[in-house]
Amino acid sequence: MDTYSVDRAELSALNKKRALVAMCKASALLITVTLLSELTVFLVLLLFDKFGMEIQHMLSGVLAFFGADPSSARVSARLVMDSEGFSTVISMLNTFITLVIPAYIFSRVEKISCNESFDIGGRLVESIIPVFCLCHLLTTFASSFSGMIGDFVLPDASKVYASAGVMAHEFNVYEFAISILCTGIFIPIVEEYVFRGVIFSYLRRYGLAFGVVASAVIFGVAHASPTQSVYAFVFGVFSALVMAVTGNIKTSILFHAGNNLTTIFLGYLLGGTDAKTFNIISSVYLLVVSAIGIYGIYAFCKKDGIAEAFRVKTEENDGGLCNKNGMKQLFVLPLALYIVYYVYNVFLMVM
Repeated sequence: MDTYSVDRAELSALNKKRALVAMCKASALLITVTLLSELTVFLVLLLFDKFGMEIQHMLSGVLAFFGADPSSARVSARLVMDSEGFSTVISMLNTFITLVIPAYIFSRVEKISCNESFDIGGRLVESIIPVFCLCHLLTTFASSFSGMIGDFVLPDASKVYASAGVMAHEFNVYEFAISILCTGIFIPIVEEYVFRGVIFSYLRRYGLAFGVVASAVIFGVAHASPTQSVYAFVFGVFSALVMAVTGNIKTSILFHAGNNLTTIFLGYLLGGTDAKTFNIISSVYLLVVSAIGIYGIYAFCKKDGIAEAFRVKTEENDGGLCNKNGMKQLFVLPLALYIVYYVYNVFLMVM
């Protein structure tokens, strides 16, 4: 065996260990943000339980300062605190504190530059609509398949609650606007920054292909339910792929926003319909997405398409950092973490 082969084998073994450490760090970040989120929710509930009247009085004072009479200010303060918009603002603030800030600190510690984590310059993916439909089609199939399997294993609380919410929902312009702002805009930006901008940018140092798959596994684990985890994994692969190919996070944010906005619009469109209308609209929608998605396969695989561009970039920067024989060891921690998360969620549902 020549020296080059020995050096390459030693490099591969060394970098598998480094990649395992990287997965441990990324998983530790996920544990941290989860615990912080739980702690913050507990503290917020405790705060409003103990000092709810004081907070309401303070808010009514602010409203009175801006010209409202005292009685109207008190009523308005109560209405504000009970509104969905107020809850959404608190939720967005919680997400920013417990997800964005730890991820930003992680990026500073691991020396991930802003250009790596949140570059919105550069080009978009060519044929973005067909490729998006392909992604949406595959994630829909993944969700349906994992849902059928998951229902036989353990109940999926998030799916039950989501279904009940959609069926019982009536259109409200105010709530619709809040959904667009939070789920359609804020969440895609935040999650893409954390899971692609920080985690993917960090893990891709140990191989581009490894970074795509590993970051998608972490993204799936973060959703902690059979249906959503498989769905999120497939979406995470696509999102990391387009970020790797374009060199910026812009396309992945648009993919994520498009996916969430589609869900919102379909939820409001189909929420109040009867079963027959629901089936007709769903079938037409699926046929249109399938037709465009099939063309998306061509756009994805054609010469100089995403697949080809990713293959070239992988050859350029992988350097034997992580071979196939070491992949299974690298996912032990996040998959174990997934099981703990899911059992914990089921326990909360039962309690």
